[in-house]
Amino acid sequence: MESEEFRRQREENKKRFRTMTFGQKLGFFKDYYLLRTVIIAGICAVAALLIWNFVRPQTKDILTVYVYDQYLGDDASDALTAKVEKLLGAGKREEVLIRSGLSSSNTQDTAIASVLSFNNAIDVIICPRDQFESFAGNGYFLSLDDVLSDEEWNALSGQLFAAAGYQESDDDSFDGTAKGEKLDYGIDLGSSSVWQTYAASSDEDMIAGIVSTTKYRKNAVKFLGLIAGLS
Repeated sequence: MESEEFRRQREENKKRFRTMTFGQKLGFFKDYYLLRTVIIAGICAVAALLIWNFVRPQTKDILTVYVYDQYLGDDASDALTAKVEKLLGAGKREEVLIRSGLSSSNTQDTAIASVLSFNNAIDVIICPRDQFESFAGNGYFLSLDDVLSDEEWNALSGQLFAAAGYQESDDDSFDGTAKGEKLDYGIDLGSSSVWQTYAASSDEDMIAGIVSTTKYRKNAVKFLGLIAGLS
């Protein structure tokens, strides 16, 4: 309930406002209402932003690719991404993420692959031969013998790359790194003119493999076929 003093002050302000010039009214507004208006507008803007972030359709990555020790320039990366999205029939809210330029000699960069793999957030890794063998020995990749169709396997047989996988050890160390069966875990991109079109030149033999925890196995297989020159 309004106090008598507050009502009296409000009536006096009304009377004063009627007799003011435009400039005086503008000054009165700034003195009494501007700060309050700005605060209310700010609160409304923040609320609107929170609501929009909550209700807006979220984008979804339908393929995530990490490239070690080789760089794709912005134009090349954009062009390859667009080509892959077209191949996969990506919708308006579906995206392909290709990140290049990571370093296999940087432990933080290699640790990223482990974290993303554990969280089912990476689908394909492309890296030099030595790093690929290290990843394969730690159980990062699917055997392509299990994911390629007979037709795909025959078409890619000349580019398949075999490496020793992971197998749990019977001793107390539990070190089974690269002690597993040697299987076709990767595609050698050394002879792929398609990959070389997009990637910067490299002295390393680049190998591509499908991460064992991928959520988009079919998309990953299509991507390997594309960069290997099948599509």
